[in-house]
Amino acid sequence: MLTIQQAKKNMEQATELMQQAQYAQAIELLTPAAAAFEAAQHYESYVQCLNKHSECLWQSGKNDEGIEKAEKALEICLERWGEECVETANVYNNLGTCYYYKGNYDQAISYHQQALTIRLTALGEQHPNTASSYGNLGVCYGNKGDYTQAISYHQQSLAIHLTTLGEQHPDTASSYNNLGICYAHK
Repeated sequence: MLTIQQAKKNMEQATELMQQAQYAQAIELLTPAAAAFEAAQHYESYVQCLNKHSECLWQSGKNDEGIEKAEKALEICLERWGEECVETANVYNNLGTCYYYKGNYDQAISYHQQALTIRLTALGEQHPNTASSYGNLGVCYGNKGDYTQAISYHQQSLAIHLTTLGEQHPDTASSYNNLGICYAHK
């Protein structure tokens, strides 16, 4: 069994591997880290680890397995911290993304809306994670063909990105790009 320090190191290395799209290798590090965090009842790190594991799975096309990991993380969040916690919002966001990649846009919207509600309360309107939630909702509505609603969400995301990150940030560029795609389809 890993120590907490070793488990944290595994998570850091897994995050680096995820940035390089090396998801299988990241999972190899996250699995023992999750076991160590769970055994030590280090719940915040355990939830973060489960969420990263879930992301690796959906990034690898294993959406149902990703959902299982995220649902376990959600169960812990709701039991430990309730609905108003940022970690809970992060898990809802992850579940929304899992369902998005499954093509279940209505379920994805439901989870992304829950994440947005929490982020607005916990982080406020002018936070990059709040902008991310607006953007995720915009993408889902765009894939459903509701471009008017998608544009509205992308405009909110863009406004926050411009204020918090500036004109030259990649997330700002993504907001502009998403708006362009919606207008093109419309």
